[in-house]
Amino acid sequence: MKTIHVTASREYDVVIGAGLLDECGQRIAAAVPGAEKAVVYTDTTVFPLYAKRVTDSLKAAGFTVLQDYFLAGEHSKTFRNWERILRFFTENRVSRSDVVVALGGGVVGDMVGFAAACYQRGGTEPTVTDAALTLGFINPDNFNGGKLKLSRELARKAIAKVAEPLGVSIEEAAAMIYTTVNHNMADGISVISTRKGYDVRDFSLLAVGGGGPLCGVSVSNILGMPRCVIPRNAAAFCAKSMFYLDIGRDYVRPYLRNFDQAKPEEIRALVEDMKATAVRDFAYFDVKESDLTFELTADVHYANQYHELELKMRSLDVTQDVLDAMVSGFHKLHKETFTFDLPWVPIQLTNIRMTARMQGSPFKVNRIASGTADASAAVKELRDAYVGGRTVKIPIYDGDKLLAGNTVTGPCVIEQRTATSVIPAGNTVHVDDYGNFIIDWEGGREHE
Repeated sequence: MKTIHVTASREYDVVIGAGLLDECGQRIAAAVPGAEKAVVYTDTTVFPLYAKRVTDSLKAAGFTVLQDYFLAGEHSKTFRNWERILRFFTENRVSRSDVVVALGGGVVGDMVGFAAACYQRGGTEPTVTDAALTLGFINPDNFNGGKLKLSRELARKAIAKVAEPLGVSIEEAAAMIYTTVNHNMADGISVISTRKGYDVRDFSLLAVGGGGPLCGVSVSNILGMPRCVIPRNAAAFCAKSMFYLDIGRDYVRPYLRNFDQAKPEEIRALVEDMKATAVRDFAYFDVKESDLTFELTADVHYANQYHELELKMRSLDVTQDVLDAMVSGFHKLHKETFTFDLPWVPIQLTNIRMTARMQGSPFKVNRIASGTADASAAVKELRDAYVGGRTVKIPIYDGDKLLAGNTVTGPCVIEQRTATSVIPAGNTVHVDDYGNFIIDWEGGREHE
């Protein structure tokens, strides 16, 4: 089954630009000869406006067009709609020789066809997964716990599209893709940290998600960060954390005043109004006021400037002392964030904000069995991997067999059912009491 993306975005495999809607039928027919049915999905609120033009073009090209616009936006990611997709395809006898037309960014299109070439689901363009498989980082028989078998041959075929124009080997091209992606992610981290006045070398990088451990350690090395942390259940880290977060709601009231004109009693009235609203809202969940915690902040900026900062207020009982402390705190925060302050310029309040929270459910993290520094019992195999510009044998560890206290050094790979951790040379992994991987880089440095 071939997925065609009709979108203006360059993030996806753009086969047909959004400016060629009336020609898409002919172009799709040429791209997928023999296809008879076209399933039209959309995952945005804008593209349904253009769906009729696409549908008419497909019909003119001889396709039997099936439409389903229910799968839109975030709804397309739910398990219930996964079932719905399968039922829709089955009832309409959509075969692998037919075509899916995804209007918009590609969420639905990604689910029903477009993927890494090695997935054997119709993808032909090189991806990071294809590169990692080619480099020997991923076990083709253990992806997603063995539920999805990967094709090294198809991955190499896709990577060849990069290798041949550059005149390099497939392994070299795969390494280029992997390195480029890691540098792009490192640049993204710099945008939200270094360029805002933070030195990332003062921090550790938390690599989470199913793909985070694949690149996380390399990214932290690029940034010069001394440590990378990969949680025990990295793939489910974000989803699992939702069960333990405090449940909260945010409230805001506009308050446009210069600080020298702000009146504590006016702000206290706004605070009481938001607090009463919060208590009423949480009563719906049978939560009492005594079970809530409140946090007060304000949006503040220099007069005639538009860079606002959210400044914490130390008490719900707003007094002149609280406001005076905010003034000095704002100058300091502004300098930390933007590298300068303007103490002679008036400061303005724009909004008063309140967050009301109820404590989440308590939870316990279980410790794992302890061992020594020797992790040889967890070695699954020695595998050929392309690292440092050559193919070498590296140890592959079973992450589920590593014990607290075990230590492994790179280059190596730690495999788990839902994540693969790539450990480059110069990095040492320490397994803590809870099964987390604490990776220290010999090139990192500590700040005084």
